[in-house]
Amino acid sequence: SEEVSYEEPLIFTAPPPSNLFCAIFGHLVKSPVVAPCGHSFCNSCISRLAVEETGIPAEVVGNGSSSVALGIPVSKGRNVKCPLDGRYFNLDALYPILALDESVKNLEVACRYGCKQLTAADAEVKQDATKLGTWTRDSQGCNVTITLGARVAHEEVCEWRWVSCPYDPECPQVRANQLAAHM
Repeated sequence: SEEVSYEEPLIFTAPPPSNLFCAIFGHLVKSPVVAPCGHSFCNSCISRLAVEETGIPAEVVGNGSSSVALGIPVSKGRNVKCPLDGRYFNLDALYPILALDESVKNLEVACRYGCKQLTAADAEVKQDATKLGTWTRDSQGCNVTITLGARVAHEEVCEWRWVSCPYDPECPQVRANQLAAHM
């Protein structure tokens, strides 16, 4: 399976639909699962919630055999309350939502090497201070738009990625497409 990076910057070509966000913590859903009540969450987020709710360590929650070995009733360590409707369900009843996972991977984003973080010197921030630290497209970087699922593969070979000088580790990093001129 392809590696997907959810790290910033994430500049989408269009706002993602609301169903692609985790119902628990509000970020883009990662490894989505559906509960018997029909609500969807990130697998790691609902597991984290179960740990917080039960006080049982993460390696026990979601692993019935470990629960039994530690003398913890399986039902206690594996049941969690849905944060949206309050109904209890067993963690074994969670199923991956493959179509939702594919929808996230198919979102179009800008290459990270075509993005910059706004600083106090940028005109947008001078007009609206709340934009300080937000990400925007960088006209002096990569202009490629890719799917989130293809992002890592593209960025590993992007001509705008930052690279170190192979001859002098003291040199500041340069863009890959400027390395020949640098040397």
